[in-house]
Amino acid sequence: MKIKHLQIIAAGLMMMLWGCGSNNDVPVAAEPQMVKLTAPIILNTDSTILLLADYLRFPNQIDSLQTDPSLIATISTDSTIMVIRPIQRNFPRLSVLTIWSKGFPYSLLMEKTTKQHVWFAFNPKNKKYKRVQIKGQMNDWNPAAGNLFEKEGKWYIDLHVFPGKYQYKMVVDGKEISDPDNHDSVTNNMGGYNSLMIVGNPNPVKSPILFTQEANGRKITVGLKNNADSIYVFWENNLLGNAFWKKDTAGISIEVPKKAREFNRSFLRVWAYNNAGISNEILIPLNDGKVLTDASKLKRSDREAMIMYFLMVDRFKNGNKENDHPVIDSDIDPRVNYMGGDLAGITKEIATGYFSSLGINTLWISPITQNPLEG
Repeated sequence: MKIKHLQIIAAGLMMMLWGCGSNNDVPVAAEPQMVKLTAPIILNTDSTILLLADYLRFPNQIDSLQTDPSLIATISTDSTIMVIRPIQRNFPRLSVLTIWSKGFPYSLLMEKTTKQHVWFAFNPKNKKYKRVQIKGQMNDWNPAAGNLFEKEGKWYIDLHVFPGKYQYKMVVDGKEISDPDNHDSVTNNMGGYNSLMIVGNPNPVKSPILFTQEANGRKITVGLKNNADSIYVFWENNLLGNAFWKKDTAGISIEVPKKAREFNRSFLRVWAYNNAGISNEILIPLNDGKVLTDASKLKRSDREAMIMYFLMVDRFKNGNKENDHPVIDSDIDPRVNYMGGDLAGITKEIATGYFSSLGINTLWISPITQNPLEG
């Protein structure tokens, strides 16, 4: 990949200039390059590739970049791709990438991946297999993504996964079995069981916990449980320096930038971390620069107003029995056969007001795909 040479701003100088400025003057372009709030970028331990069109309207108008000194960011000559690589092995759990474009800064939070390498072993108990695979929640139940290799009578695979609990099955020469060496299992809700793998500690008890505590006009207090080594406060896609917030005995005291008064809807976001882990995200909606405390002022376009209901189409409601096509096969448990649910069933329940009675205003339905017509 050919690299475009851009000015790299030193992190210390950048933060010093930003932190000592007046909160009357958060630099915001009349037509911002970033048109939506950006989710944190998950950084891999080797390199992370970003498609710049996912973040910026005009990637070719980037002037300069600023990252933590332990990281380096480079952009391809055609301005389509950014690659972020660690210079040091132990780079921060949270850091900020600031992109300058046409004289205005845009900041993105970056989070170091918590994925771990797990050396998984399968003991065939003196049985001979030509192929052994693992399928489960760690690889979207895709056995082709979980091929093990044999060494000295056992089978191995290096799994790269986040801390958490993962259900799985072994696939030996095409046949699914439970892991004979693992007695931890959970029901698969179809009359059988899946083996259960637990990786690391998904919920470290000493990591920071943030919570909204008090709001008074343009002043906000975010409560903090457990210590925080670093705190990041954003307004929209702008990292706010210490001129806007401070940590004290009450928690994190934040003053909303006066620039927020020019926006009917904008957002504050807060993160923190310590050696134990990363906090939850706090997202605070603002209305004309003041904390929005009246839920009736939320708009349908506000994601905070979206109360979502996820449903599996086939399992929800059978609205048209004429399109039912269950698979005729005695080997298929009736509980896992087609149930006849369809889009007609969903639209009928919308018309009856079923979802409205639950307070639901957003539906997320399972993908519409062609499934097998016979066993």
